[in-house]
Amino acid sequence: MLHVAAQLGYDRCIELILYYCPDINVQTEGGSTPLHYACSQGHATCVKLLLDAGAKVHLCDIMDQTAKDVAQLSAKNDWDTCVQLIDEEEVRFGMKVIKVAGGAALGVSIVAALAWWFRRRSRANSS
Repeated sequence: MLHVAAQLGYDRCIELILYYCPDINVQTEGGSTPLHYACSQGHATCVKLLLDAGAKVHLCDIMDQTAKDVAQLSAKNDWDTCVQLIDEEEVRFGMKVIKVAGGAALGVSIVAALAWWFRRRSRANSS
């Protein structure tokens, strides 16, 4: 239901669905989230609502595409605003999405780097 509302750009429906069923990151069999659907049609208002409700920007579908990738590929309606909103969300959480030669999206966060560093440091200290 949330996927359909996102794809059609029904922001009021999204608000209502989120009020009663807050599972914002539910994925289809193909791995698409409501954020993927909203981005595929360039519905920036819906993207903003989903991000504000906690939609995860790093989730990939079976084609290994994030919602940001889908927005860039579709180039429909306000796709550029959708990409900008996701970029802002990535910056807010200290995450930068990097595309590698194989086409996979990797989320690299400052928190993950610090966790690795602390884990490595604690192993060195325990030796």
